[in-house]
Amino acid sequence: MKSARYHKCSGCNGPASLGLSTGIRSNSDDDAPLQPHCSVPAEEGATRLATHLGLTAIGVELNTQEDAAEELRNLWRELIPSCHEQEQCRHPIVCCFCAKYLPSLVLAFKADHRPAGPYHVMLLAVAQGVYFAKFMRTPAGANFYAFYVSRVLIPQCWECAGYDDVLRLTVGLVILSTYAHDYKSQMQPLSAPTILQLKGWIRARTTRAIKVMQLFRAASVPRDNYNYSAYESVVTLGISVLNILDGKLKHEAKRLTLTRRETFDRYAALHNDPNEIATRRECVRCQTVAYCCQTHQRQDWEEHKERCFETVY
Repeated sequence: MKSARYHKCSGCNGPASLGLSTGIRSNSDDDAPLQPHCSVPAEEGATRLATHLGLTAIGVELNTQEDAAEELRNLWRELIPSCHEQEQCRHPIVCCFCAKYLPSLVLAFKADHRPAGPYHVMLLAVAQGVYFAKFMRTPAGANFYAFYVSRVLIPQCWECAGYDDVLRLTVGLVILSTYAHDYKSQMQPLSAPTILQLKGWIRARTTRAIKVMQLFRAASVPRDNYNYSAYESVVTLGISVLNILDGKLKHEAKRLTLTRRETFDRYAALHNDPNEIATRRECVRCQTVAYCCQTHQRQDWEEHKERCFETVY
């Protein structure tokens, strides 16, 4: 297969993500420039995050403190300063954390899946990264989408969850629906009754959000108001998921390619040597990035080695 089918080089020097805000950082943090080199070593930073969450490589001791999620955000900002949220999954600390503790994080989330809880917050923060994408292709990740929809999302009623929680759940749904479409041969599909329930959940939330937005407009609330934007995002993302479920991908089709591990080779646009056959070469250690030739793999190693970790899954 030709490299053009694999590589979607955007010139951003990083693997693409859906670019969804997950709530791990405040909005003001997004204005700061990206600083990929952190002062805290990746291993140390990953261990501190895992310790706060009660995670080990083999198990979980749940952190049930009421302010655990807010303390997690504070620790995140301390360890990963001045980093755009869309780039945070590329940070060496996040890559190291996911390589070592992602299965334990998922296990903890299944035990405590409150929308505003620390494990959901952390899960969303790392879900758009290549290490999470690799996990979703493993047997352990095969049923996670079905679990999220049937056990986490559908039971949440609007009366029990504020717009922040609904937005978090919708963001998680979009990310996991994207993976489910990309890796349909490796992930457990949703049952027909669950799909009907999910569509009903989305339509109910988007309808409610539209009514609230109409009240905001009647009260002349500006569209850049945070509350207005949150409800608007619920509608936009909900429609995206309905399109995915109904096979009407349209613009979602462009987004769906962004989660695949083989889509990123930042040198792909420069590959014009007609004498060299372009073949997909995966990083053997982390298995999260691929290249069209050895030359590009060698050129990228100086940067990639900071984010290259052997996974436990």
